[in-house]
Amino acid sequence: MQLTFELEAARRPKILVNVGVKWKNFKNMLCTKFVLPLVAAGSDQLYVVPQKYDWIKQEEWNGFVQSHSSPEFMVIIIST
Repeated sequence: MQLTFELEAARRPKILVNVGVKWKNFKNMLCTKFVLPLVAAGSDQLYVVPQKYDWIKQEEWNGFVQSHSSPEFMVIIIST
């Protein structure tokens, strides 16, 4: 697997913006599909990494869940 890529200087900004958008959309999907429904249900499965994304490390998932289920985050969700 290739871990680094050479980007043409002229295309680099557009590619990086596109990657950023995809990453934001992926995190949004994780939150709306796996975090928010389980928070609302009070499920004890909240901190279980979804099987489809078993490549996510448990520590990373725990941090994601904590940040996306915090009272501050919920205020942002409700106000949008």
